[in-house]
Amino acid sequence: MLNPNDIWADIPDKGDLVDWVTWGTQQGMKATDFIAHLEQCASQSEQLQPKTEPTATDRLKLEIQAYLQSADIFDKVRLKGQICSSYRISNRDFELLCQALEKKNSTPKANSFGLADFMEQGTDAIEWVIPGILPKGETVLLAAQAKCGKTLLATDIAYAVLSGTQVIGEQCGVQGRVLLISSDESGNSTRRRLKARGFDLLPEVENMRIMTHLDISDLSPLEQELEDFRPHLVIIDSLTSITRESGLNEKDAEFARPIYKLKDLLGRYGAAGILIHHQNKDKEAKGIDKVSGSARIVAATWGIWQLLASDPNNEQDLTRWLKLKPREGEAVTLALEINPKDTWASNGIFNFIGEFGDESGMKRSQGERVIELLKQFSPKGLEYQEIDNCLGIGKSLYTVLDRLEDRQMISKRRSQTNARRWVYCLPDYTTNGECTTENENSVYVDSPPPTQFSSKVELVDKSIASHDVEEIQQLFNTNSTTVQHSKVVEENEIESNVDEAIVTEDENLIQHSTNIEGESEGVEQPVSQNVLQDEEEVLEIGDRVIDVITEVKGVVVGFKDGRVVFDCREFGRCSRPSELLFKLHPKM
Repeated sequence: MLNPNDIWADIPDKGDLVDWVTWGTQQGMKATDFIAHLEQCASQSEQLQPKTEPTATDRLKLEIQAYLQSADIFDKVRLKGQICSSYRISNRDFELLCQALEKKNSTPKANSFGLADFMEQGTDAIEWVIPGILPKGETVLLAAQAKCGKTLLATDIAYAVLSGTQVIGEQCGVQGRVLLISSDESGNSTRRRLKARGFDLLPEVENMRIMTHLDISDLSPLEQELEDFRPHLVIIDSLTSITRESGLNEKDAEFARPIYKLKDLLGRYGAAGILIHHQNKDKEAKGIDKVSGSARIVAATWGIWQLLASDPNNEQDLTRWLKLKPREGEAVTLALEINPKDTWASNGIFNFIGEFGDESGMKRSQGERVIELLKQFSPKGLEYQEIDNCLGIGKSLYTVLDRLEDRQMISKRRSQTNARRWVYCLPDYTTNGECTTENENSVYVDSPPPTQFSSKVELVDKSIASHDVEEIQQLFNTNSTTVQHSKVVEENEIESNVDEAIVTEDENLIQHSTNIEGESEGVEQPVSQNVLQDEEEVLEIGDRVIDVITEVKGVVVGFKDGRVVFDCREFGRCSRPSELLFKLHPKM
């Protein structure tokens, strides 16, 4: 019998003819060419090997595989007719066989793990195109009623990815290439919208390409574009337009099959996808039931974005609610507002107002502070109490951490000193249940508490190098305040030429901070003397200060339990011991 490994060394040594043909197509060969070459080699080996005729089932599998691999509609019709006639099978049975082969080719092999091995696998890091909202290699469905602004929202996101700027309240996780498939409108309409947003003014114009047509039954042009262009984001506008020639009804369960193929194709190239669709007009439908068509359409994607007008009966009301429901994690609703068209180029199409349930922005701000803090202590991570000691968030920190973990922005592992406590860290550094450096053999243990400001830091593990200990000691040694103070004075001298706009911004921050209801809930505001005295400095409300640990600057807004409460741009409201803060003196 002919061994395919004698022809192709890399071909799978297990499987049947269909598996080999699938492998051949993955190497860039056409199914028909692969089969022809295989038959030629088999013919040449007939004189040396006993002749073995393929069974009818084997031939049927090969011919159906060739049908599935063909991109030519005329060739597909011809092959289907030949197969149905030769093997006397009905159209329905033919479709069932096609589905069975496709499922076999696309279904990953099942793996079995013991509980201990499974738990030690750790958390896979997610690369985000939009943090917490749109991951790399996944596809979301953006659904809305007509004229609600779904194409405008996708355009705003495309601009943000191209330019690496903010969109819907988040800083883009990547700055990269965008492929727009715009088959739902004329080229003139697309050009006008892109110009209004200011795409033509970007220096990254070469990082965007536009396809004006796609038929979901033939994804080969898209695959070629993905191969050549390697986009980070693919926007498809719309699902209805790319399935128009498929002959399928969106209410049929089979309508979702090509969507799975599309999603898998984008995932293989690591591209995030936004698939624009419409919602039905059923007034009784709620939630994802508002998405038009079969429920399997929703199930085929990683997440659902639903854009709703706050007042559908008032065209003058430009407020929109964006409901984001990922496959895993909690749903969130964002409040957006469409900006005047003549300001799109400078201000963007949508203005982010806030998040429902977090109108003050406190959860978002606290989450950002936690992320920034964990970045400083990567890859070692911090325990709950260590984070709270540093940021002073309080009991709501549990909610913040759960929210970040739910959105897969952070991960956690068990503490090596106390298995019932968790160590939180960034998932980029989580591998096999432990936080590791680039050296796979070097494992970090739990980090020392960031706010244990004693003059002595003990060596917690031999795996931490001596220079790391010296760095930690320097960071947390309160006896080094003189050196830190000198650094602050030096920074003040360097900043002597800073633009007056910064001073004005600080004054506005002082005014904003002191006008908050009761200054701040739970913050003590002494009436007779709003000062806190330590050995070197006298701090008062309104003073600009710098934190000697994080080097973060802010404005004092109050005092509580012997700690100074101050506002800063990076972390929001913080509280620190007075000995860790130095007053930034007015510039001379």
